[in-house]
Amino acid sequence: MRVVVLLLVLATARRADADERRWYGWQNLAPDVVGLGAMTAGGISIAETNSGVGALFFYGGFVVANFGGPFIHLAHRQELQSVGSYAMRTFAPALGLLGGYALGRTDTCDRDAATNPCIKRMIYGTIAGAIIAAAIDDAFIAWEPVPSKRVEASWYVTVAPVEHGGALVLGGSL
Repeated sequence: MRVVVLLLVLATARRADADERRWYGWQNLAPDVVGLGAMTAGGISIAETNSGVGALFFYGGFVVANFGGPFIHLAHRQELQSVGSYAMRTFAPALGLLGGYALGRTDTCDRDAATNPCIKRMIYGTIAGAIIAAAIDDAFIAWEPVPSKRVEASWYVTVAPVEHGGALVLGGSL
């Protein structure tokens, strides 16, 4: 539990030179919707019929959902958020799988998922963990610092030679 809390703290850390933060979680939504949708459809197919095509969708969706968010964080140069996002997107489904196993441990876990409530619960727990991790990532981690736009006044004085003497120039910017 301490590791999860530490990863969330690192992932949501703000830079000291930022006054504001901008949300870019909407960019994570596309790979999350595709990945989690395929994972959910494949997981239901595996749980109900033990389908090979369902397994392809489940594992393919898992890869898209696991790597989509972290790559978007990297594109925004948010390295800590990327590491935290990947860790959370890996550990939350694993915790869901273990939770599903714990709920189904009274049942016999054999290899046929179509008739085994234990494996069904493990699949559904994995999907639930992945959805929760993506929601946390998109809502709370996908923020980037926006540098302040404060402009400091600067002034200068220049002496410039001209044809019959000199000129004193006072300039600046706000």
